[in-house]
Amino acid sequence: GLRLSEEKTLITHIDDGFDFLGYRLHGGHRWADGQWCFFSRVSQQATRRLREAVKAATQWTFTDEVATFTALSGLIRGWGDYSAYAADSRLMDSLDSFVYNQVWRYLCGKNRKVGAKAVYRKYTLPRSLRKSGYHQVGLVVGETVVRLPRLSGIARKGLRLKYPPHPYLRQGRDYVLPYTGPTDERWWDGYVWSGQEGVKKGQRRLSVEVRSRDAVCQVCGAQAVEEVHHDPPWHQSQRHDVNQAIGVCFTCHRQKLHGAVRSKGEPGESKGSRRVRTSG
Repeated sequence: GLRLSEEKTLITHIDDGFDFLGYRLHGGHRWADGQWCFFSRVSQQATRRLREAVKAATQWTFTDEVATFTALSGLIRGWGDYSAYAADSRLMDSLDSFVYNQVWRYLCGKNRKVGAKAVYRKYTLPRSLRKSGYHQVGLVVGETVVRLPRLSGIARKGLRLKYPPHPYLRQGRDYVLPYTGPTDERWWDGYVWSGQEGVKKGQRRLSVEVRSRDAVCQVCGAQAVEEVHHDPPWHQSQRHDVNQAIGVCFTCHRQKLHGAVRSKGEPGESKGSRRVRTSG
C-alpha cells in the first residue's frame, strides 16, 4: 500500500545525475584517462545553505566574538564532516575564502573606530598558536584558543557503497540500523546555531574563560567542570564577571547551588536554572 512521493522520486540517466541528501551523484569520464567513473559532489542547495548560515552568523556585529567563532567552528566542522565523501577540493578552497572574507568583514564591523591593521593584529593568532587545517584568525580567551577550521583541512573520504544486512530477514533480524545523522533538511533550519545569545550577551565568553581557569568543580572538588554558575545569580546582577562566576559540575549546579529536587525527592532541574552552553 505504499505510494512513491512525486517530489522525491526521479528516473534519470546516471550521467545526468541526481541530488540525494546534500550530494550530487552522477557518472562521467575522468579528464585524466577518460575512464567512466561515478562521482559524488556537493549539491548546489547544500552549498547555498552553508553560505547562508555563515552570513547569518556574521551578520550582526553586536554579537560576541567568542559566540560567533564557536558557532562558525561547529558549523564548518559538521558540514565538512558530512560532505567529506564529495570529491570537491576546489569547492572547499572557494568556501574557505568565502568564510574568511565574511569573518573579516564581521570583525572590521565590530571595530569600526580602529584601522584594518589594528583589527588584523587583534584577531590574527601568533605563529606559535596556529595549527594546520585552521584559519589564522582566532581568539585567545584565558588559556583557551578559539580557532576556525578550514574545510580544505578536513580529509576527503572515498565513497564505498556497502549496505547493511536486511533488517527483516531472519539472519539479520537482530541487526540495528545505524543512525544516519541529520539527513532531514528541516533539521538544518531548527538546529544550526548562529551565535545569538539574546539578553545574555557574553555568556559564551564567560564560559570559556571560567572553564579555562577552573579545572575541577569549585563545590565538590572532584568532578570536572561542565557548567558555569553566576554568584550572585544572573537575575540579581545580570553581569558576566569572571570574578563573580565559578566552574561547577552538572550535579553540584543542580542540587547544591539551585536546590533542584523532583517530586519524589530525587535531584531535578529548578525552574529558574538554565544550562550554560559549552559547545557549538
